[in-house]
Amino acid sequence: MSERYLWESAVLNAFTAAPETVASKIELAKQAIADRLKDQHAPDACETSSLMHALEALDTLGALGLLIDRSSQ
Repeated sequence: MSERYLWESAVLNAFTAAPETVASKIELAKQAIADRLKDQHAPDACETSSLMHALEALDTLGALGLLIDRSSQ
């Protein structure tokens, strides 16, 4: 899969990570997104939309991970 934006690889890594590393990969992806949002060259509307959707997806992935952790205890 070819990424359109540099930060996308960090997001993809979070979604393909082993269960024991998902939380840390989510944090790395969120940091990559935050770095992009702070870049002096602001993202265009299409990239901004992609960034916001990626953040929502990462939050959902994190919440699902918490639910799975709790159910396996």
